[in-house]
Amino acid sequence: MATLGQRPIHPFPRHRHRRSRRRPTHHHRHPRPHCQRLRGARLDACTRRTAVRRLGQARPWVGIVSDATGVSLATTETAQHVADLAEARRQCPPSDHRFVTAISGADVWCHTLMLPSTDTTELEQMARLQLDDLSPLPTEEIVCGFLPLERTETHTRLLLAIAPKAIVNERVAALETAGLPVEVVGVDALAVFRAMVRCHRLPQEERLHLFVWRGTDSVSVIGFLRGQPLWVRSMKVANPDELVGEIRQTRLAMEWAQPGVPFGEVMIAGADEAWRGKLGASARFITDGEVPTVAAALREETTAERGGTLNLLPDEWRQQRRAARLRRRLAQGALVVAAVYALALLGFGAAWVNQQQHLREIDRQRKSLQTEYAEAREARQTLTALESRFDTKQTALEALREITLLLPEKVQLTGFGFKKGHSVTLRGETPSASLASDFIGRLERCPLFTGVKTVSMPTVQGGLTKFEVVCSLKSAARPAGAKP
Repeated sequence: MATLGQRPIHPFPRHRHRRSRRRPTHHHRHPRPHCQRLRGARLDACTRRTAVRRLGQARPWVGIVSDATGVSLATTETAQHVADLAEARRQCPPSDHRFVTAISGADVWCHTLMLPSTDTTELEQMARLQLDDLSPLPTEEIVCGFLPLERTETHTRLLLAIAPKAIVNERVAALETAGLPVEVVGVDALAVFRAMVRCHRLPQEERLHLFVWRGTDSVSVIGFLRGQPLWVRSMKVANPDELVGEIRQTRLAMEWAQPGVPFGEVMIAGADEAWRGKLGASARFITDGEVPTVAAALREETTAERGGTLNLLPDEWRQQRRAARLRRRLAQGALVVAAVYALALLGFGAAWVNQQQHLREIDRQRKSLQTEYAEAREARQTLTALESRFDTKQTALEALREITLLLPEKVQLTGFGFKKGHSVTLRGETPSASLASDFIGRLERCPLFTGVKTVSMPTVQGGLTKFEVVCSLKSAARPAGAKP
């Protein structure tokens, strides 16, 4: 990796660069599935397996490392080694996991750009405008990834990674054929370096340091300051002497790009005994137990750096992944709708069953009360018959006897009418109107009547006063429950 304004060191051969410029531009075609091979590439992933994944739950990232000895799986709980990619797919089904892989740092060219601070989308657009000057290959034959490193109020340091599209497509297509759809393609050396920084195993002070990581087929030299990479060089070296020269060149380039910043130390990971003997005097060696696997590093990168992960996946593969995610979401939405509909039907059915049970209970209670209702009805008929037999209303004889006792002297009754249970009509005559009024007053005070109404009281020839009154009878008290 070179800083802005410095001539970059290309990891690709110069003759290939010149030849690629003369070739006509064309869109890269994916290799056929039967021609796709991993070619000993390191494929990294990490997984957190779940026995049952609930609807809508985020799928954990999965990393897978493939080499000549088989396939290594690293999960959040365990690390295991399986025979082939088919077994890896069985261990990590795509319906429950998301996959991340990496290509070798030797196939990637990195550069840092200092750009004005803005949102990530505009930063990527500004970086793409410089691809023609920075890329060793035509833009049609490369893929690029972006990662913001340091942000200030005015400037942002952006990491630009460029890789040949053919290499990335071959890696992704091989995994696609095995049923492991990849969503993120990273760089193995950068993933390990950033994982070491996150777990505070590399210094993050205001000094220049070098981190050397020995992978399966290449060695990466990363110069960094405050935990952020400034320079990345990946190459295939045959012996430690070549690595010593690369370390010296990288240190000089860093000190030239960052004048006044003191140099710290060189840290080497993955070195064997032969390398330790050659480099031991000038470096600090990191044991294998302190260095995470590429699989674990990639998983942490995608899990911890959401929205800020370096991704070299070509656009055509990203469109396929977006379409797959859309189909998955539509399927999940359909399942949710079906579940809601089924629950609604279940609730309606349960309500209908409860209503039917309630109606049956009411009918059972009605039938159980039929006997009591029949008995009550029969008792009512008996009571009515008794009331008609033993009538408690006043008789005409009783009324006439009471009226006779109230009758004053010289008052004669000339007519008597009796309506059972209703009224008594009296007609009579008296020598004077005062006697008639006295008789009417006595009738009004009689407890046998509730009211007395004078119909007429004329005075005829001879001084006689004739009168006619209607007395309303007061019914005797009825037995309890008797019908009026």
